[in-house]
Amino acid sequence: MQRNGTRTAKLTPRKNREDVAAAPKVKSTLTIPPIIFGKATFQIIGISPLVIRKKKEGVFSDNDNPKTPQKHLAPLQEALSGLYLDERGHCCMKATGIKQAMITAIGLVPKITKKNTSGLWHVIGDTVLNGEPQANYIRVYGMPTYRYDQGQTSQGGPCPMHRIEFQEWVAEITLEYLQSYISVAHIANLLKLGGYVAGCGDCRPDGRKNRGQRGGQWTICASSDEQQMWQRIKKQHLHVRVVQQDGLYAVETK
Repeated sequence: MQRNGTRTAKLTPRKNREDVAAAPKVKSTLTIPPIIFGKATFQIIGISPLVIRKKKEGVFSDNDNPKTPQKHLAPLQEALSGLYLDERGHCCMKATGIKQAMITAIGLVPKITKKNTSGLWHVIGDTVLNGEPQANYIRVYGMPTYRYDQGQTSQGGPCPMHRIEFQEWVAEITLEYLQSYISVAHIANLLKLGGYVAGCGDCRPDGRKNRGQRGGQWTICASSDEQQMWQRIKKQHLHVRVVQQDGLYAVETK
């Protein structure tokens, strides 16, 4: 403080050691909720065509290095060879594509980060390959049809793209999640939102090279009409499979 043109320091009384020792100590505790696992199954129905084309080794593609020796296939055979198949020849899609769509949906939810929440649930596959359950693949019920598109090479030149698409398709998605941290309602909302904003497979909305295409989108069956449509599509394509005979692929419906 200042008095008569001179500055004087304001003194505060020092705390006695007894006062400091008498102050209560605050203990910090760490509380971890009980670990409770939950499992939920959802029926999804496609609202846009599902396009599938896996990366193949040793199969000709104009996007690959032309100097690498590769074998050429007929357009339909190349498209069918790009499918994910289980041991019975049923068509499948990647379970990681479903989870990635849900992670993309998290980015649209305020105050939630992908890093802290993406490990709270996992998509469980329902296919069998070589007698072992495959956690990475989910069966798709639909009729595989040939699709031709004009793509671009890495140099910018045109190249044909031979792929398989499903105009009508349904699937059953099973997820395991931590009930202690996330509810089944949140899981359902992320699954539905991810199906609209991200999708899966080729031509999905969030693909870097898709230029606003709409492919592989889905919604959760909620109404009775949607459930009836889901049952109809599944029953209609229940026995569809892709078989290989004498090195050639064919689609069977019985």
